[in-house]
Amino acid sequence: MEPLIIYKDIELANRIRKDIHEKENETMSRGGIIVGASHKDGGINFPISSDESREFEGAEIVIPREFVESDSEYRFQGKNQQILASILDLCGLSLNDRVGIIKTDDIIVCVRSAWNSKIRIIQGTIKQILSAINESCGCRRFKDGALVKEIEENPTPKLSTRYKINQTS
Repeated sequence: MEPLIIYKDIELANRIRKDIHEKENETMSRGGIIVGASHKDGGINFPISSDESREFEGAEIVIPREFVESDSEYRFQGKNQQILASILDLCGLSLNDRVGIIKTDDIIVCVRSAWNSKIRIIQGTIKQILSAINESCGCRRFKDGALVKEIEENPTPKLSTRYKINQTS
């Protein structure tokens, strides 16, 4: 009976080692999603320069600063996370990429705004669009100029004279 227990322990240990090895080999990205705790639960600290680190929150979205400096204008339509996914795709990144490095002046989109489900049309430079997304749920604006139009997903039909409520007295 004893060897069976040892065998199960070795099997478990090997599985744990394999999981750790796979996690160590995951490529950490300059942009994508921050994986970690919420601010309420302690957040996750990232060094952003040689002498400074900041607390970030799991599920915040990072766009590297070098991808937002262009004056080219874009137009996107969709929920904020769909627009962010499209912007990351332009950078060769995705929402599935785990952020491992954050640098000074990288754009961080807060959790509330990144995952807001309202559908919008947003037009402007990438930096203007990211600012409009970040501001959409009350987070910090960092660049003016984006044109934003919110679209009702399922507009409520308005009553007209054709729809009268029958009243009986």
